[in-house]
Amino acid sequence: MIRGCGVDAVFLTPRAELVLIVGPGFPIDSDLTMDSASEGEHHGGKGKADAEGRYVRAIMHYVQGVAAGVTTVNLKAGKCILSVKVPWGRRH
Repeated sequence: MIRGCGVDAVFLTPRAELVLIVGPGFPIDSDLTMDSASEGEHHGGKGKADAEGRYVRAIMHYVQGVAAGVTTVNLKAGKCILSVKVPWGRRH
């Protein structure tokens, strides 16, 4: 946790194909930017912290033709800039 804000990844499936990104401690009702990168694919979006300063979003990891990888998720709101790495897929 940095400056009261944090980010965590909660695996909702055994191989982390579906993950819940939870960011507590952000400024209440603040605008957030979430960017993710996974095996060459990049996605971004805007969001908002709730009345308790928490951001929650489900993400799915899937890159066509790739059985496993790592997704890096970055969250930014004001001075809170955080990231989490999420391994996903089949490991041999």
